[in-house]
Amino acid sequence: MIARENSSRLRAVSLTVAFGVVAGGVALVAPMTAPAAFAAPTDPVVAPAAATPEVSVVSTDLTVGAINANGIEVHVTGLQPGQTFDMVAFSQADGSMIAPRAGVNKPFTAGADGTWQGAVVFDTTWVAGDYSIAVGGTGTTVTAPFTLVDVAVEPSMHLTNDGGDGQYTVAEADANGVAWEAVGLTPAAEVTVSMVLPDGSVEVLDDVQYIVEPNGGVAGTVTITGGSWDTGKYVITAVEGQTELQVGFEVVAEAKTVEPGGALTNDEGEDGIYTVAQADEKGIAWEAWGLTPDSPAKVVLRLPDGTEEALDDTEYITDADGNVAGEVWLENASWDEGDYVILVTVDGKTVEIPFTVSNGEAKTDEGEQGGEAQRLAATGADAFGPAGLALMTLIAGAGAVAASRRFAK
Repeated sequence: MIARENSSRLRAVSLTVAFGVVAGGVALVAPMTAPAAFAAPTDPVVAPAAATPEVSVVSTDLTVGAINANGIEVHVTGLQPGQTFDMVAFSQADGSMIAPRAGVNKPFTAGADGTWQGAVVFDTTWVAGDYSIAVGGTGTTVTAPFTLVDVAVEPSMHLTNDGGDGQYTVAEADANGVAWEAVGLTPAAEVTVSMVLPDGSVEVLDDVQYIVEPNGGVAGTVTITGGSWDTGKYVITAVEGQTELQVGFEVVAEAKTVEPGGALTNDEGEDGIYTVAQADEKGIAWEAWGLTPDSPAKVVLRLPDGTEEALDDTEYITDADGNVAGEVWLENASWDEGDYVILVTVDGKTVEIPFTVSNGEAKTDEGEQGGEAQRLAATGADAFGPAGLALMTLIAGAGAVAASRRFAK
């Protein structure tokens, strides 16, 4: 059986607190006259209990601009017919109270069905942040949180416990379930969630009611009870109104082992060969994989004469999947012809990425041989000499850019 759970950090949009309205008390029915020995007992008749009040923010657009222009759409239920009540807002950042603007029809009055709904304009210029609406006036209060944003968030859906690769082992899925989250939806709306199984069948995950949070988000975790996950590919679908979102994942028997390796990423299929002009123009782009995740990497460039220069002017960090990447290029100099090697070392494992810079003919965009490769003007100095070689690196894994750095042979 597949069980579903709402994320523990999510809460229902409407927070219910007893209003404490007295519903009329107890009425007694007078007994009929009977002989003293057979007097009928007196049976009280209790009036129906009052409904439990609830309040929710039902505005479909919670951007700052829309709320400042149109007010906040509020829905209140569970009141007594004709009951009056007050309404204020609170900032969750500092606890300050925000009252309705002067001229707003207050106190508010419930309809014959004990409900009220309308747009309330408050005496403030709203800014992005977390707030709550409070309805009271009878000695108790019911509240509902809501979040205002500067720009509407585009609807999207993603996994939250897959490590970023959309894959779980059977053991991981059995132990932790598959957690997902959707954002950019309508606050207080109900979401229907289903899952496509590896055999193509669809199961509706309807044993949990999914309600969108005030910030437009909703989340859940899919777990298996009484068994294990089958291996294969799955798709979770969340539908809110006309919006349908999907996220896929795969359950595998055991984690796939990726052997350490590396490659050039901008040699355009030339098997690691660059002309001097190509290397000068676009640098040497590389990537390495299969290394220890979230670990520092040492990157070294081996020059044609066999000497090695550490590219240590920035911190290289592998990402959560053990990948790291970068670019190397010269500044104010041209590459010498010869064979080079980029060496990437993490936890004692080294990946070698060789490449060659040659004085060959560059290919045109159509792949035909062009004229003599265009070279940068000679500087009159050794490219690796005192004039200086500046190696700049862009590290995708660490998301950092290193400053230029000069060194001599």
